[in-house]
Amino acid sequence: EIQTVAMHRILRADVVYAITPNGYVGRTTCYEIGRIVQCEHPLLFSEPPSDLPIKVPASNIVGVNDFISMVEKQALCARPISWNNGFENLLCENLFLEDEELRYEK
Repeated sequence: EIQTVAMHRILRADVVYAITPNGYVGRTTCYEIGRIVQCEHPLLFSEPPSDLPIKVPASNIVGVNDFISMVEKQALCARPISWNNGFENLLCENLFLEDEELRYEK
């Protein structure tokens, strides 16, 4: 229940800014990031996350001072992180592939 309330508060924001010192992202934050990405909500990081199983575009990495400047100028232009992966899109639509269809490029 506590996490659900937290997600309501997180997704109520115009943009989510994750502070990731030296790329660190904790377990609960990983869960929250997954939900944020799945909901296609704008998400920025202070530093590239080092142990997150999704690709974070360089445009979604914004240093703390730059983020503060963007807020002060009301110039936030954060975009959702796209899965850019057909398999993920199918999961979100409850469409599941058979094992022989699940192939990925290394």
